[in-house]
Amino acid sequence: MIFFKDDFGTRTACKASEALPMWSHVFSFGLGGIIVPSEAVHEISSATNDFCTRWDVPVLHGNKIRGARGSFGFLKKARFFQELEEVLIDDRIPAHACVICRPGYRDRYHDKHPEGVRWQMSRTAFDISVERLPNMPVPSNVSFRWFMNEQEKQRIG
Repeated sequence: MIFFKDDFGTRTACKASEALPMWSHVFSFGLGGIIVPSEAVHEISSATNDFCTRWDVPVLHGNKIRGARGSFGFLKKARFFQELEEVLIDDRIPAHACVICRPGYRDRYHDKHPEGVRWQMSRTAFDISVERLPNMPVPSNVSFRWFMNEQEKQRIG
């Protein structure tokens, strides 16, 4: 099984002045992704690449898709989402994530991680999501490998 991961939301804890209610991308930070059986990676990658070619988009970038920005400016078309759903929904692929409430994290850990300390929530979300992988409903003899998004792979080398 391979765990393909990505992050969403702001990686720093909330400032003391930020209070609820707030937009979801401000309220939370998460790290999660999909768990793909090793033998299905090629098939699923091909289907995803075919989809991207059909829609003339380089990669599926969630932030740009949600905001209909950049090469996703055309997203007023419902057909895109219908086809995307057909690519993404597959009984072989569970989703798995750790989502952190930024105000709660700030209130709980402010003394340990002062304002502006970057990556602490990323580290917490990473640790929790990886530690809980063995609790996923997969056969007990399965081992996991994980990959961050393409940009992370390129940056790491």
